Amino acid sequence: ADSYERIGSINQRLSKYQEAILYHYKCLQMRLSLCKDDDSLINSCYINIGSVCIEQKKYEEALHFFQKVSESIKKKYKYLNPEFASNLNNIAAAYRGLEQYESALEYYKKCLKAHQVLFGEDNVIVAIKYTNIGEMYENLQQYEEGLDALMNGLYLKIRTLGQQHPSLASSLFKIG
Repeated sequence: ADSYERIGSINQRLSKYQEAILYHYKCLQMRLSLCKDDDSLINSCYINIGSVCIEQKKYEEALHFFQKVSESIKKKYKYLNPEFASNLNNIAAAYRGLEQYESALEYYKKCLKAHQVLFGEDNVIVAIKYTNIGEMYENLQQYEEGLDALMNGLYLKIRTLGQQHPSLASSLFKIG
């Protein structure tokens, strides 16, 4: 199953999406039959398939797979964990692709809160979540809120990465 997963991932990087899906499904089938009790291995297949769907702009399909992961995690864990927090971002990205910006914003905010709880405020991942939120506000033409979120992300990146880090350029560009 691991080999199928790797082959699928390489095909995805090569933009051979049909082949990538095929291998990720083969991996999923093997894991469903062999690893029934290991939800994280099965979830990784769903995430991989959803990621390929995102690249193919098949956002509804991606959303379906990411929601399956979310349901699985909620059943298994009674507390917040990194896998769940990361999947909130996946769901937001699918909504973003569907141009359902309010739903995307809702999930990006949930993702931000989850990452703040898990990793604290001073974290680069948290800064990226602020940037995602700012971009959604911009898409919704709520520019003041968008600017606030983008500035929060920028200041957090400066605090955690330093003023000379290359990723600051993209943050400054988004702010204008």
